[in-house]
Amino acid sequence: TISSGSIAYVFIAAMAATSNTPAVRWLGQKNWRRLHVTGSWYVFLSFVVAFGKRAAVNPDYMPAMVLLALALALKVAAALKSRTRVSAP
Repeated sequence: TISSGSIAYVFIAAMAATSNTPAVRWLGQKNWRRLHVTGSWYVFLSFVVAFGKRAAVNPDYMPAMVLLALALALKVAAALKSRTRVSAP
């Protein structure tokens, strides 16, 4: 738990430090996107695991799991919408 949480904090710090135009130029658009996509998914999954373990034994954590499920549904819907918009002529 400590190591996975620490990695999540490293991703958060790296994404915060590179959330500006000079950092995007320095990293390059492709590497910047890799960092932010990987980091955001890692942090999201960290929350799912942390709250999921707790929700299994304490129903007070179920609202957090519902919010995480809704966030995932919105992310998937946005990805599908952008995919169909890009592939349309």
